[in-house]
Amino acid sequence: MAKAINWLGRVLGMLCAAALALAWAFALWVPAAGLSAGVSVVTALVLVAFAVFAGIASAYGHAVVLVLFFLASF
Repeated sequence: MAKAINWLGRVLGMLCAAALALAWAFALWVPAAGLSAGVSVVTALVLVAFAVFAGIASAYGHAVVLVLFFLASF
């Protein structure tokens, strides 16, 4: 049962990271979605990269890396 919960958490983390990366990519490449609201291109690119790396960390189960990316996103 613990193994199933572990895998469920990893899959959920990867899905959330993919959704977040897609949302920031949409805000980056569709000007009416986000960049006109004051989000810089560099910020959007960094947050897309954070989301991708957090998804990879979630797949491998690296909780410390996930916490660091969570803190860095602020």
